[in-house]
This record gives sequence, C-alpha cells and structure tokens, in this order.
Amino acid sequence: MQTMNCPIVTTPLGKAKGFALAKAKCDESKQVFAFMGLPFAKPPLGELRFEPPQKLQPWDGVFDATKSAAAPIQSFYFLKAHSANQPTPLVCDEDFKHTSEDCLYLNVFTSNPDKAMKMPIFAYSNTIVVCKVLVWIYGGGFTMGSAIGYNGQAICGLNDVVLVVPHFRLNVFGFFSLGKNTKCPGNVGLLDQVMALEWVRDNISAFGGDPSNVTIFGESSGSVSVSMHVTSPLSRGLFHRAISHSAVGTMPYLINEDLSATSKTILKGLDITATEPEEIMKHLKQWFSTFFAMRPPLEIFASSRPPQKCLATPLGVATPRLRNTDLKAMDASKLFDVLEKDPSNISLVATVDGKFIPKHPKELLKDGKFNPVPYIIGVNNTEGAGVLSFRYPQGFKEGLDRPKGCQRITVCRYTDKTLTIFQADKLDIVSKAVINLYSAEFGEDKYKWSKLLAAIVEESWFSISSIQQALAHSDAGHETYMYYMTQQLRMHHDDSCSGNVQQKPEFCQADHGDDVMMTFGYPLLTGKFTTAAKFSDEEVELSKRWMKSICQFAKTGNPNCEGQEEWPKYDSKTKNHLNLKWPYDVGSDLLAKRFQFWTQHVPELMK
Repeated sequence: MQTMNCPIVTTPLGKAKGFALAKAKCDESKQVFAFMGLPFAKPPLGELRFEPPQKLQPWDGVFDATKSAAAPIQSFYFLKAHSANQPTPLVCDEDFKHTSEDCLYLNVFTSNPDKAMKMPIFAYSNTIVVCKVLVWIYGGGFTMGSAIGYNGQAICGLNDVVLVVPHFRLNVFGFFSLGKNTKCPGNVGLLDQVMALEWVRDNISAFGGDPSNVTIFGESSGSVSVSMHVTSPLSRGLFHRAISHSAVGTMPYLINEDLSATSKTILKGLDITATEPEEIMKHLKQWFSTFFAMRPPLEIFASSRPPQKCLATPLGVATPRLRNTDLKAMDASKLFDVLEKDPSNISLVATVDGKFIPKHPKELLKDGKFNPVPYIIGVNNTEGAGVLSFRYPQGFKEGLDRPKGCQRITVCRYTDKTLTIFQADKLDIVSKAVINLYSAEFGEDKYKWSKLLAAIVEESWFSISSIQQALAHSDAGHETYMYYMTQQLRMHHDDSCSGNVQQKPEFCQADHGDDVMMTFGYPLLTGKFTTAAKFSDEEVELSKRWMKSICQFAKTGNPNCEGQEEWPKYDSKTKNHLNLKWPYDVGSDLLAKRFQFWTQHVPELMK
C-alpha cells in the first residue's frame, strides 16, 4: 500500500476512499488505485440466506475501502494444492482463510478515479478519458474461489481500463436448489453476479469507468458463468463484450438439470423431513442459525488446520470435527464420512432454474438465442495434465503403463462425468472407442498413457464444448474469436524459475489457469506473492501483448492492435484461432479429428 493520496469517490450509494498501489514493473505504467471490499448488496444473512441478493441502501460518511472483505464460505481442501501450483499475488491484507456468509463485496482497480478531479489528463488529447470496464468472475467449480489474487495493478496501469472483481456465494449458500418451480430454484450465486453487474451500471462512472462499455470475463466455472450470461435474459444489457477462459455452459458437469438427489442428501443429513419447499426453507434457515449460534462461522469455516483433519461436508465446505455435544451438527458430521466415499452425490453446481438459465445450455446453443455481444472463447492445450491431475493414479507424472491407464480411463471420474451424459449401458462401448482413438494418436513413449488420460480430460471437458460454443455464437451472426494457449510457463519446468512452485510433468504445456497469469500481468506485478516464482523474458512480453489484446477487445470488440499479428475472427468456414504463445501465430480447424469423434461418432455409437 502506498502513501500517495487517493481521491475520495462519490457514488450513488455513498463516498469511499481506497489507496494507491505501487506502479507495475513497466516504465509506461500509470498509477492505479484500489478500492477494496465495497458492498454491492445487503448481507445475505438470516432470512436472506438462500434468497436472491437484495439491493443495498446508501451509507453515511466515507467508506473505508482499504481492507479486503471476507471470502465466501468454502472448503480449504484444495487450497494447499492450488497454492503449490501457481503463485497468487496479494494486494493488501487478504487472508484466504478469512471467510464469511457476509460476502457480497467487490474490489475496484482504476487509474482514473473521480472524473471531477480531472485525473489523469492524458497528454495526447488534454481531455478526460472514460475507461472501459472489465468485470472478472473467478473460478473454483462453484464451490471455492474469491476475489483474492486478482490484482489490477498491471492490466489497469498499462491499458486504461477499470477492473471490477466481485464475490458471489458458493456451494450450498449459492447453489442449493429445491427445483425450478419452487421458491428455491437455486443459482443465487449467479444472481449475485447479476447484482454486481447492476452495481457496475449504476456506480462505475465514479471510478472513471464507462457503464456503456462493460466486458465480462472469467476462468473455469467463472468462464461457465460468462457463457451463461451470454445466453441469460436476466443479464441482457448489463455487459457488451464477453471472454470465456477455459470452459463454457455445455461443459459436462458444472450445470445440472436436476439437483434433487444432492438436495435430498443434504436434507437427510440435517434431519429435515419436511417435503413442502416453504417448510424446508424455514427449517434450513433455522438449522443454519442454530448451527452458527453453537459455533461462530469463522471458527467453523476458517479453520487453519490441515485438510486431512477436516471433514468434507454436504455444504461444500470443510469443518473441524464437532464435539459429541453438538447434536444437530453431529448428525451432519456422521453424514460427512459417508459422503466422502461418494463425492458425486454432493455436487452443488448451477442448475436449470427457468429464469437465469431458462433451458439446458445444449438447448440454448441449438436455439442460437445469445445476447448479441462480441465473444472470445479460449482453452489451454494441456489443461488435464497439471492442476487437475490430483485424482489420477500414482505414477501419472512419471508415466502410466497400459493396464493402469486403461483402467483409470474407464473408471475416471472426469471421463465418467463426460460419458454419463449417455446411456449407462453404452459406457463400455464409448470407453473402448475413446481409448482406441486416443491411443492411436500418441507415440510409444513412456508418457503415452498419462498423456492420453490428460488429453481426454482436457478435450471432453474444455476444448470440444468450447468449439461448439464458438461455432454457435458465430453462426448466430455475432463476432467471435477463439484462442488456444500452448505456451509452457518456465516456473513449472525449470528449477531456476520455479521458486516454491510445484513442478509439472514435462508433457504439460499450457495448464488450467496458466492464461490467467498472463491476463493479469503476473510477470509485471510488484508486491507479495503467496509462492515465489520467476518469469522469463518472453513470458513478460507475452503477458504485455495478451493484456493489450484483451483490453483492445474490451474497448472495440476487436482484439487486434496496430503492429501486432492479426487475430482473425472465428467462423464455421475458416475456423481460425489464435495460438496463444510467444510469438503469436494463427491456426485453423482446431482438433478437427477429435471434434468429429465426440460430436458425430460417439452419438452414432449410442444408436
């Protein structure tokens, strides 16, 4: 945090004061100001638990926006693994383990706060420039994640944009559903995102942002969220461009038409026997009130104990083991051990609610009814080979043998999530066809079966559905661009760059989340990181160029910049895409043979 004076901004909700960040590691970087933990909705507590977000009332005085807000309640089970895989930059006093139900806050980064103060005046025009707005939606499978780690120091300082990063509710608090025709249809976490976009529309001009030019972008489940905003009637008019980094709405497991099995499991675990939705909601709210009364939320959910000493719960959070005297909680804790044996039964994800998601994404894709915005869709080429490999068999990094590889492909949860969209009695047929196709395309080296498994995960989860989304959006007459990242970050493969970052298999090139580090200019950030790492000179240049492309798209709907290699539009004829690497180049007809396999051959097998 710098001592430079930060302007007090005046929004329709009240005044707020942030702080100045150090400048990014680039001579042309401008001063960026951070406003942390700004509320955008009423706290979703008590009777507002599980309810859509409610508009916030104005406040008196000057809001202190120099401290980060608590993250949404979530599990810390994967936090250690995530931290080991990539460095996370900190802005001020963020604490990953500081969580709360009271989480509907957002962070704003801008080089242009309070236009009335005439700062900055750009020399080339001697006029005030209103910045385009980027709204980031974080990933985490709708069960984990927060605004922590997304720093606007570089992307705002180098590109004259305003960055907004909102929190939204996760796991049971954001995605519990009793069915689309009930008073608890689910998806309140997605409605939190809509409320944040409404806040941007009404307040962002106070930070120098242009409410008529807003780009939403996100990664993983945040990327799925973006694709759902592109098709949702509730989001129409709240944004004007969109970027999906790794995953879209037709990804096999992050959107479910029916969460009744999960809901029944949770209700059973809480000893709630009511069958009417209104009565169920009454009991749920009472149960949570009683639960939190017995033990403060931060003590329950922000335990710093190692994951192995916690229990995974049907709430999608991790809690310490509870005392025998906590009878209501003990009923739930007994269930936790059972659910650990079958995690698929506690999948709390987005659902078809009839409102925000009016139909299953596959139907929406066929209908071609999209919000008419330019759209970038991208994936990384080995997203299944690194971060997501924690569930693979021992020996994956060193190279699986054929028996272990074949067995794991047949029973792999990731593959099952893809294959179970077909009839159960056809799974063996499809599994054999998958193995035959992929094994024929990999060389006979020691990594063959590991690479094969990773490729199936990457393509069945990310690439195939992303290509389908790009084709549909383009065919509907909307400008579409696609990228395919192949740049291998040295920190994961070179001891001289790795610091404390975990090394990945040599066949892992661009992993899940690697493009995020380039998007937020990690190589150019100053200040603390959770894990030490170094970036190569070409990674520095790639990040600068990629941020420029992203921000040019935010400004104009076209990512092409003067003096850079052309990034052609994506359409069903040329199927051109950008190969995101240093230097840029262009490819076409991405994964053509495998796309045909998944979209034509597999459906034929089901007949």
